[in-house]
Amino acid sequence: MARKINAIIFDKTGTLTTGNMTVDRLENTGDLADDRIWQITASLEKFFNHPLARAIALRYPGPFLACSEPVNFPGLGISGQVDFTSVLVGSEKFLL
Repeated sequence: MARKINAIIFDKTGTLTTGNMTVDRLENTGDLADDRIWQITASLEKFFNHPLARAIALRYPGPFLACSEPVNFPGLGISGQVDFTSVLVGSEKFLL
């Protein structure tokens, strides 16, 4: 079947060419303010070396919140305690 492929399209502009992922915007559908979501998420993401984690942590200027028990679930997301609250960040599959 692979021999029949004559084109491959990647939706990874910048990631494949430079290896640097960036976060352009936050789409907030909840009750927390955008700044608080950035702060909580970046406080946890800064513990991880995944390209998306680095992009989120770099996007937020600080200050970061106290964080403990960071755990990586490869391919799904991360969890930890941020400001003494349990936090999950990841794919829809992970969060459901």
